[in-house]
Amino acid sequence: MGTRQRMVLPALDGLRAVAAAAVLLTHVAYRTGETTQGAGGAVLARLDAGVAVFFVLSGFLLYRPHATARAAGTPAPSLRRYALRRAARILPAYWAVLAVAAGYSSVPLVTHLWLGQTYAGRLAGPLTQTWSLCTELAFYAALPVLAALARRWEVPVLAGCAVLAYGWIAAVHLLDLPDRMLLWLPGHLDWFAAGMAVAALAARGLPPLLAQLAAWPGTCWATAGALLLVVTGPVAGPLTLAPVPGPAALTKEAAYAVVATLLLLPAALGPQRGPLASAPMRWLGRISYGVFLWHLIVLDAVYRVTGIPDFGGRILAVTVLTAAGAVAAGAASWALVERPALRLADRLARRPPAGQRRGEHAERRGGEQLAGAARPDRPRRDRPQQARGGQRAARAGGPPAAR
Repeated sequence: MGTRQRMVLPALDGLRAVAAAAVLLTHVAYRTGETTQGAGGAVLARLDAGVAVFFVLSGFLLYRPHATARAAGTPAPSLRRYALRRAARILPAYWAVLAVAAGYSSVPLVTHLWLGQTYAGRLAGPLTQTWSLCTELAFYAALPVLAALARRWEVPVLAGCAVLAYGWIAAVHLLDLPDRMLLWLPGHLDWFAAGMAVAALAARGLPPLLAQLAAWPGTCWATAGALLLVVTGPVAGPLTLAPVPGPAALTKEAAYAVVATLLLLPAALGPQRGPLASAPMRWLGRISYGVFLWHLIVLDAVYRVTGIPDFGGRILAVTVLTAAGAVAAGAASWALVERPALRLADRLARRPPAGQRRGEHAERRGGEQLAGAARPDRPRRDRPQQARGGQRAARAGGPPAAR
């Protein structure tokens, strides 16, 4: 596999689409009451593991340039470009959804505007899934610090993230702290660290056993599915979207980390072919953020229009209608908001900062003045000859100074 192929990983787009579909399905299952209907409903309830897949993907993709730079001994990626792209990726599309939700629902705008709803206030009904955006944004802020520390102490930093996550969950339960604290970054830092660890291993060179595992996507997916079946039981706590109480919270957190990592390995490190790398899945992956943002608003609309009662079943019809509407909204979000915002961020990132531009302009002006002072005056009779020389050079294909 060539370098260019390693830089482009189309299967990750497909995996992102799978994560968005899992989140949509689990919300539909709870709204229709399907999660109480036997083993199949329990599996649907545990598809909230899609959030763990999103976080593991973020850890891998955002730490990957740092891991590559560390392995090559080159400077860290541009912090300015990173900040611009992260803001453009998350905020404009989120604010568009927030504006619509505030138009028909009671939304605490003060906290939601800055993605602070998990720290103060409450999560609004059509935006309850955005708790994960609060955690994601916190990771964006923490990553440059984590990457700088990992430049010297990579293994201790990544291991420390996992220890912090499980210690945080245990402390919240033992000290009877507010459940909302389980949604904060420390409570899910292990998921991000798992993705970062995969990026670090890829930059160093994969151990043979891990490379072999990544080459067997069927084995990875089957193992992840088997583990997901295990945690449908009481070992991972009750079937709920709320934070799980007691020791089961640690089991669920660790199990979701393993499930998400098993799905990441073949998509990130294995052959870039198969269903996940197909054109339709890549397209769905590109619009997956919009699908994630809009699907609860679409789900509300489905119930309003059809008159289906809450917990009234009909999961197939509700799923099809919700998925169709969310995909349409996600496609519009990508075309009208997300892609233009990212292009603007790229243009801004290519421009030097204003202070640097002023400095370069002053330096050029100073250099021109010095050059003018150092250049001896030529007799006036030489100037026509210089002009003729310049015209000949221009006709030859370039400005006189460039030839």
